[in-house]
Amino acid sequence: MTALTDTLREKVSSVPCGDFTPLLLIPLLLILTILYHRTRNAHVPRYPDPFGLMFIYGAKKAADRKDVPFWFASLFDRYGETFVIPSILGKTSYATMAPENIKTFLSTSFNSWALGKLREQAFEPLLGKGIFTQDGGEWSHSRKLLRPQFQRRELEGLGSIHEHIGKMVELIPDGEVVDMQPLVYRLTLDTATEFLFGETAGSLDSTDKATNGQGFADAFNTAQSYIVWRFRVGKILNTLFHSSEGEDAIRRCHSYVDQYIFRNTQKPLSQSGRYVFLDSLKSEETDPFKLRCQSLHVLLAGRDTTAGTLGWTFMLLAQHPQVWKKLKLACEVLPKEPGFSELKDIPYLRHVIAEVLRLYPSVPSNGRVATQDTILPHPAPGIKVKKGEFVRYSPMAMQRRKDIWGEDADEFRPERWEEEGLMQRVGSWGYLPFNGGPRVCLGQQFALMEASAVVQAVVRSFEGVEYCGGEMHVVEPALTMAPAASVVRFWGKREVEK
Repeated sequence: MTALTDTLREKVSSVPCGDFTPLLLIPLLLILTILYHRTRNAHVPRYPDPFGLMFIYGAKKAADRKDVPFWFASLFDRYGETFVIPSILGKTSYATMAPENIKTFLSTSFNSWALGKLREQAFEPLLGKGIFTQDGGEWSHSRKLLRPQFQRRELEGLGSIHEHIGKMVELIPDGEVVDMQPLVYRLTLDTATEFLFGETAGSLDSTDKATNGQGFADAFNTAQSYIVWRFRVGKILNTLFHSSEGEDAIRRCHSYVDQYIFRNTQKPLSQSGRYVFLDSLKSEETDPFKLRCQSLHVLLAGRDTTAGTLGWTFMLLAQHPQVWKKLKLACEVLPKEPGFSELKDIPYLRHVIAEVLRLYPSVPSNGRVATQDTILPHPAPGIKVKKGEFVRYSPMAMQRRKDIWGEDADEFRPERWEEEGLMQRVGSWGYLPFNGGPRVCLGQQFALMEASAVVQAVVRSFEGVEYCGGEMHVVEPALTMAPAASVVRFWGKREVEK
C-alpha cells in the first residue's frame, strides 16, 4: 500500500496546469492514506480524527487559553500512555508519556532520533545555532564548548547571587499584594547576565525600563512567543507569514546581547577573580555572531527556567501553609548566605523544589524526529516508526501518572519524596525535569541551588504568605513554562540581617 500511495502522490504532483482529470485521484489518495495509517501499528490507540484537523484545532484553542501544556497532558487520560496523531497527506506522529519510550529516544537509541529541521528553522531567527537547535556533530561541538563553563560555574558556587537575591527580597512589599513573576524574571536576568558577560543588567536596581533590562525582558518574551508560533504552524506557513512585532523583538534581543559582547571583547579579561562565561568562551570562539548565539542559548536556560520554577514555587507555598511552616523551620537553621553544601543539607527544601518540578517541569513537553526507521517499545509488541515521523512526549503528564506517583499525583505534597521505595517505583526515566541521556541539562545542579537559595531567603524573610490569584493552568507562550502571574501577599517581614 505504501508503494501505491507514493505512486498516486507522484501522479497528483505532476498534473499539468489546466489538466484536472488526474485530480480525481486525490479522493482515492486520501482514502488510501487513511487506510494505510489505520493498518500501521493498529494496536496503538488513536486520536479520533482521520486527518488530524481536530488535533490542530484543539491546540489552537489551548493556545488561545494559554494552557497548551495542560491540554496536551490531558489527552493521555483519554487515549492512553501512547497514541497516534494522524495528519492529512503527511507523516503520522505519536504522543507518549511512557518512560520506556522516552528512554529509547533520549538514550538507548539516541542516534536514531533528532530535534529535526522544523525546530531549527523555527527557533534560529532568535537563538541562532546552539545546543537547543542543533543535532549531530554541530550539537556535540556546542555541548563540548559549554560543558566546562558550567562545571566552572558550579565550582565557583553561588558567589554574588546572594547580593541579587537580597535586592529582590527588599523589593517585596510587606503585607501588600505582589506579582512575583516579574520580580523573579528580573532576578534571574541579573544573575544570568553577570555570569555570561561579567556585568549585570541591573534590573533590580531601577524601575526605568530603558536602563534596567526590562525592555530586553519584554522583547525576549515577545520573541519567544513568535518563534513558538513559528514552530506550531510549520514550515510552509511560517515562510509565508511574518510578524513585524515578533521580528522587531528579535532585533532588539540581538542588539541587547551584542552590546555586552562588544564591550566584553574590547576589554581585558576580568581581574576580579570571578568567573565570566564570555571570557572563557572567547578562548574557543571569536566570531561575535557565534558568541551571540551561544550566549542566547545559555541566557534562555539561565533566566527562564529558574524564573518559571520560582514563580510556581511561591504560588504553591501560598496555597499550602503547612508546607510553608515546615519549610520555614527547616530554613531557619541556614546562614544568611548559604553555600551549595549547606543548601543540600536541608532535605525538605530539596523535596519542595523537586515536587514543584514534578508538577511544573520547565519544559513540559518536547519531541523528537526519527532519523531512520526504528521501533518504540510501548505498547507491546512495539511501534514501527518510519524515518521522518515525529514523537511528542510529555514529562509533565508522565510525572503526574497515578500508577507511578499515587492517587494524589496531581497534588503538591513534598513529603512524598520521603517515602521509602519511591524512586525504585519511579525509575530512572519516570522523573525528568532536566531531560535525560546525552542531552541532559548541563546546568541542572546550579539551577537547583540557585532556586533553593532564593526560596530559603524569601521564606526566612517573611512570617507567612497568602495566595491572591493567578491561574495555575495559565502560562505564557514561551520555550519554557512559567505562570502568567504569581500573585501572592507576604506578611511579617523581618528586619534585614546584618
